[in-house]
Formats: sequence, structure tokens, C-alpha cells
Amino acid sequence: MNPSYFAPYAFRLFAQVDPSHDWLSLVNSSYDILQQATSLSSVGLPNDWVVLDLKIGTVKPMAIANPGTSDYGFDAYRVWWRVAWDAAWFKEPRAIRYLQTQLKFPQRLWRSQRKIPARINLQGKPTVTYEATAQYAMLHIAFQLIDPPTAQQIEATKLVPRYRQGFWDNDFAYYTQNLVWIGLLPSEGIIPLLQPD
Repeated sequence: MNPSYFAPYAFRLFAQVDPSHDWLSLVNSSYDILQQATSLSSVGLPNDWVVLDLKIGTVKPMAIANPGTSDYGFDAYRVWWRVAWDAAWFKEPRAIRYLQTQLKFPQRLWRSQRKIPARINLQGKPTVTYEATAQYAMLHIAFQLIDPPTAQQIEATKLVPRYRQGFWDNDFAYYTQNLVWIGLLPSEGIIPLLQPD
């Protein structure tokens, strides 16, 4: 399974419009699996993919790289955004705690190198030398909540300079375009449309 598809903020919204289903139980199971998954990484990063053992309810790393790996990479970036919106919109303590804890490693990398590799294995070692605009966009929205100066630095040095003629990176980077728009969307602009829990 791909942990970046857990969207606690969305499950809360679904519960508001569809009270006949137990959407809120997905909030709890999402945080449980996210915690288990990030504990697979010695530096606490979210994973692209994990295996959920349904018999005992535990998460383990992928044994074979198909469809992906349990490393931190392009799929895992979305975890930051999904958890950040739950923190911003619903003030979820687990979301805030998750960001404060799990962002420590990327925060240290940023402070020491002013760059974060696009892929990092479970032991915290880079597996590539390049960076990813999509990652910086997702980190941007999360750092806005727990470390605004880092969010501003990322925006100024990694996002704004990569915007050219209406696109980030290039005109065929569909994935990047979507994640950057989401990462730059101010969460407070949507709050008035929400109902309290």
C-alpha cells in the first residue's frame, strides 16, 4: 500500500457530507499506519510503499521493488501535504506531532546543505544525487506550520526560481505542476468552507 493516499483531512470532510459511513475511523487507522510505516525508516521518513499484514495489523517494508520500494521518494512526498492540511484545518494533535517529529531529518539536511536528495533509503542515505521540485513543494506546506523560515527559504530558492513561462521545471512535468500548486496553496484560504468537527 501507498501511505501517501491516507488523507485524514479528506476523511473528516467525507464524514460531514456522508454521516452514514464511519469515515472518522479511517482517520485513526491512517495515523496508526503512518506511524508504523515511518518507524521502518531509521530517520523517520515516510515511505513510497509498504506491506500491511492484515492478519496481525502491522506494516513491513517491501521485500521486492514492485511496484515501488519502501524508500522515501516521489510517492512519499504527498504524506507531508495530506498531514499538513489535517493539522492546519482541523488542528489535529497527531498531525502536528507527526510533522514536528518526522520533519526533523529533512530539516537537518536543509539546514546543513540547503538541499534534500529526491530519494532516501530506509537508513537515511541518499540513493540519488538530484533534487525534486515536487518534494520541495510538499515540504513547503508542511514547514509552513512548524518552521516558517525554512518554508520561506525553500520557496525562495527551490520553487520560485524553477517557475518559467507558466510551468515548474518544464511543460511536461504534470506530477510536479500539481504538487507545486498544492504546496503553494494557502490552507487558510479554504478554512471558511469547512464545518467544525
